[in-house]
Parts: sequence; C-alpha cells; structure tokens
Amino acid sequence: MTDSPARDETPFRYTAAMARDIELAWQDRWEAAGITSLTRIGDCWAPSTIQQAVYTGHKWARELDEAPEGLVRRELPMVTSR
Repeated sequence: MTDSPARDETPFRYTAAMARDIELAWQDRWEAAGITSLTRIGDCWAPSTIQQAVYTGHKWARELDEAPEGLVRRELPMVTSR
C-alpha cells in the first residue's frame, strides 16, 4: 500500500487565501528578522516552464528598486492526449 493520493483527488492548489494566512502567521518572525516585504513570483502564481520561472526570478531581481509592475500575461503550454 502506498501513501499516494487517490486518482480522483484534486491536486494541491496554492491560493491567495493561503498566502494571506501564511503571511499573517509569519509576519512577526519576518519583522524580527528584518524582512520588510514578501513577493510571490514564478510558479507561486501558476505552474510553468523552467524557462519562465528563471525569467520571472531574474526580472524580479532586476526590478528590486523600481515601482512594482502589473502582472504580465504569458503563454502557457497545453498538453493534450490523442
């Protein structure tokens, strides 16, 4: 017997409500450590390719001292069966 989920279970989805709960639960610890902000990037928003994850991480680092930009629409691959 394995501990893998049943086939009909919904896969785990990270939601804005989860992010808010995590931020509230950890806020005091982050402030004590000097962390002043938290930014979700890349696969935190939606699963994607490694290329897209690297791009969003690099873009975030380049824009650290700039005003935040809105979300950029991106093309996501779609896999279908024949």
